[in-house]
Amino acid sequence: MAQEVFFHVGALKSGTTYLQRVMWANRDRLRDAGVLIPGKEFRDRVWATQTVRERSPVHARAAESWGIIVDQVNRFPGDAIISHEYFGLATARQAQRAMADVHPAEVHVVYTARDLIRVLPALWQERVKFRHTGRLVDFEPEPGSDTSASNFGWAGVDVVDALRRWGETVPPSHVHVVTVPPPGAPREVLWQRFAEACQFDPEVADLDLPPVNESMGAVEAELLRRINPRVGEEIRGPREVPHWIRTYLGIQVLASRGGLRFGLSPTRAKQLRERSVETTRALREAGYDIVGDLDDLLGDPDASFPGDPDAATDSELLETALDVIARMLSDYREVSLERKQLRQRLGRAQRELRDSRERARRSGLALRLRTTVDRARRRLGRMSR
Repeated sequence: MAQEVFFHVGALKSGTTYLQRVMWANRDRLRDAGVLIPGKEFRDRVWATQTVRERSPVHARAAESWGIIVDQVNRFPGDAIISHEYFGLATARQAQRAMADVHPAEVHVVYTARDLIRVLPALWQERVKFRHTGRLVDFEPEPGSDTSASNFGWAGVDVVDALRRWGETVPPSHVHVVTVPPPGAPREVLWQRFAEACQFDPEVADLDLPPVNESMGAVEAELLRRINPRVGEEIRGPREVPHWIRTYLGIQVLASRGGLRFGLSPTRAKQLRERSVETTRALREAGYDIVGDLDDLLGDPDASFPGDPDAATDSELLETALDVIARMLSDYREVSLERKQLRQRLGRAQRELRDSRERARRSGLALRLRTTVDRARRRLGRMSR
């Protein structure tokens, strides 16, 4: 059984995807160093959150994923890290049950936290990738700690609320708050802080991974927001939307263009700064292990950004839309050619199969004929004697 299990449970838009990609790409190295990254495939981690949170599975494998993770953890002799930001949306009861599943391992809770001034624009953008149609200027996450309301409410980014639920039965010294470094810091700093919280050597991992840009620019995000109401009813639900809107259109097509970074209005940023001051005070009083600097969570309310989705002009949107159409036409051509090649290969395979069956049939007929002739000869031989 595992000695120590680290539940990395959030927050949304706090570098979790980067950390999970590094862990998964280096899972063999980490295992050799005594740290298990459980799961048969990368998606097991998000599927497992559905079981823990008692939500209807969106995939046939989802119902099995948590059991797979628990089984691997309970059979591993070292430490284990179970990581996904949607775990942070579990209720206190659900969190306690998940931790009980890995008993008697020593449980730690890890929470990567980022300043809200940067989190909210990222959260709005993520919601747009899931067919949200509201403007950034009007965006307000769902209030309170209702973890069932939305994956993109305050419950997914409120470190104090999340750790109140997950830390209810865990000593404060076993709750680790990892602060996301401020803009301009090397990305490996977050990895180093995370490794410190989870008590392994960060040098074990190879960080030379291809970059993944999931952030859309200001005009690109506004274009997707305006496309969303026009998307047909066939692209609905937890399978269709993540595949076509979020991953293909949002990330592969729009985010790959780059675009201008954007943020909140100065007024909204100052409001979040005040909230963040209260957050840092609460974290200090809670006695949690802080890895990094709590001042990283305050953010810069005076930061300026070159882009503004709400100020995107019609000409900017038209220019971006034309580029997107050209890109999608190229993608469709590529997929069509690949489909044609697959059909050709399938046709050849079917012909080869028919030919093989015909040869087998003829061979069988010849074998039966030879057998009949041999039998007749033996009978004639016996009769002649």
